[in-house]
Amino acid sequence: MPSSGRIEFIYTVFSFIAAYYFTNGVFEKFCYEPMYKEDRFLLRFMRQHVDSRPVTKQQPRDEFYFPIEPWKVKQRMASDRFVCPNTTKLDPIKVVVVIKSAAGYGERRHSVRKTWGRISHLENMVIHQVFIVGMTSANTQSKIDDENARYGDILQYIGIDDYRHVAYKVLAGMQWAKENIPHDYFYATCDDDLVVNLTDLPKRLRMQMKLAKSTSPKTFSRSQQEIMFQVPILCVYSYIEYEQPERALEGLDAKYYMDPREYSMERLPPFCLGGFYMIPSERVAKLYDISRHQQALPMDDVWVTGILRLLLPGNQRSVDAIDASARGRRSGYVQHLRGDLDSKVEISGAVLDLWDQINGNLTRKKYCLRDQLQLD
Repeated sequence: MPSSGRIEFIYTVFSFIAAYYFTNGVFEKFCYEPMYKEDRFLLRFMRQHVDSRPVTKQQPRDEFYFPIEPWKVKQRMASDRFVCPNTTKLDPIKVVVVIKSAAGYGERRHSVRKTWGRISHLENMVIHQVFIVGMTSANTQSKIDDENARYGDILQYIGIDDYRHVAYKVLAGMQWAKENIPHDYFYATCDDDLVVNLTDLPKRLRMQMKLAKSTSPKTFSRSQQEIMFQVPILCVYSYIEYEQPERALEGLDAKYYMDPREYSMERLPPFCLGGFYMIPSERVAKLYDISRHQQALPMDDVWVTGILRLLLPGNQRSVDAIDASARGRRSGYVQHLRGDLDSKVEISGAVLDLWDQINGNLTRKKYCLRDQLQLD
């Protein structure tokens, strides 16, 4: 009988190879034989749905498969109940934040749930959170299963959990958003190594909605959903205007490298840094549909909020900072910790420490915490 260590090794190899080939749109026959016979459902799915066709304008990229979905978040969106007694119920602004994580980063996810992710309602804003992760080893997978059974906020897709494939993680989140998030919601995405100061976010979103209403065509009924169609992609962390692509293969910025064969122009279009940005969910669906006919670039924030955005129709192409503080520099809403910490410092602990510093601002606001409400 094989040892537990051997089983763990075999499962890890299987997960990596399966994720690699699915993510890159290639799954030749040898990928089915013979290692994958134990998981008959996954084997049958891959045989039916995955092939090696290239991405073209005529032939779109294969859609993603989700072994695990955030069941509790889906229940809450479906019920659409406004249960916080402390906040206004008038025209609530609803947001789903899809947080890019990795399967092994359980401590980071818990630190988010204990801090800014604990807030379910703030003023007139309703907030749901989803953590998206890729494939992993058998031991970590069992922890992910337990985590989702408890919190119901994990979205797992068949794909590699590394930086160079993060664009596919973003696309998987966008596909799920298209299939599950109503059109009167905002879709937001961010990383798991940051702290969001939500204090003034409802006010800024109301201002954006008011501006969109004032500029919308008079023929509109001006329902909240129609007004949201006019709201630009909002850069909460930072709005970057016309930066040069990174061409160095070595050095600190090498991970941002963009191959001239993939992107030949000397300037990038305006875009949102991936620390945190928001998009009306109706537009996310369109961006995702466009993305399936385009070659993915590793710089997911540039690709989605810059390059793909330019392929949207008409006035839906607009992008802007949520306010002046997010223009060309870090805004006051998001503290991104990865670049601010020594590598020896644990990010989850730093998130808790930073939250203690800004949490006092919430005492002046009307809010509810997720774990204090009967949401199900």
